[in-house]
Amino acid sequence: MAQHETLTARPRTIIGKQVRGLRRSGRLPGIIYGPGIAVPQPVSIDTYDFEHLFRQVGTMNPVELTVNGARYLVFIQRVERHPVRQEILNVEFYAPARSKAGNGTDRTQEEAG
Repeated sequence: MAQHETLTARPRTIIGKQVRGLRRSGRLPGIIYGPGIAVPQPVSIDTYDFEHLFRQVGTMNPVELTVNGARYLVFIQRVERHPVRQEILNVEFYAPARSKAGNGTDRTQEEAG
């Protein structure tokens, strides 16, 4: 199994305009959604850790996100930035469905070969 970059998140109960205080404390609001997770889950992540990771992996590489001991393989779907200051405001993580075959090949590759 391939090693992925890891990031730790905490569940988030703060919503709406109250996330301003969360950002001031050095945390970013985010959400995990997609077929790989039953219910979309709001999370908060360390701003410095995310910026460092985002520079390394971008949006095309999977990231292992740990929330309260549960691990999700996610992609960074969207990063919202402030239009003037360019600081990150919000992050969306997409959790794709896990492959049931588990062999790493898809149907189009098998048909082509």
